[in-house]
Amino acid sequence: MSMSLGSSRRMIGVLTTLLMGAACTAEQAEVEVTVMKGRIEVDPTAAGELPAAILGQAASPRGVDVAYFPEGESTLGYLAVPDGSGPFPGLLLVHEWDGLKDRVRQVADAMAAEGYVALAVDLFRGQTGDNATENRALTGQVGENPAEMIANLDAAAAFLRARSDMTGKVAAMGWCFGGGIALSYGLGGEHHEGTRSSTAACWRTRTRWLR
Repeated sequence: MSMSLGSSRRMIGVLTTLLMGAACTAEQAEVEVTVMKGRIEVDPTAAGELPAAILGQAASPRGVDVAYFPEGESTLGYLAVPDGSGPFPGLLLVHEWDGLKDRVRQVADAMAAEGYVALAVDLFRGQTGDNATENRALTGQVGENPAEMIANLDAAAAFLRARSDMTGKVAAMGWCFGGGIALSYGLGGEHHEGTRSSTAACWRTRTRWLR
């Protein structure tokens, strides 16, 4: 059966629309799966109890990697979100001097279980260190460009505040190298609701100002 040029063009248009729709549906489904993967059941620790992440006994990270800093192409943070509709307060976690590793991701999961939308930032552009020499080099790069460090954390805070499940309140916490960065951000960054320079012994000192 012959087909006119106009009919052929209309059929091509219909097929193109169907294919584009299928691609969009698949992309949307992938995003939904990613969002669900990053959800952490809210299960606060009891009084006097430490999270498994602090004790080195946590399960594998359950959140998702996110690009939150447009100026850093290789910068990927780690997002852990409490299960439920919220609204939740937000928390930035700043890694130690060896970079964003699974221990920090597990602490982000633990904070999500406490009811915070937790974003573990990356100040080393995707790099991590395995020894003191590498770690000093990485922290030195941050020290040479404090403006970029502040911009990184400002972008992370904006990323959290843009979420519909957020209260709009964001605090920052860190330990070791990250504790100093969190304090520096408290002085030099955009307004946020709290700062905590933390160690394992400080865990039970909750960031209640976020509530």
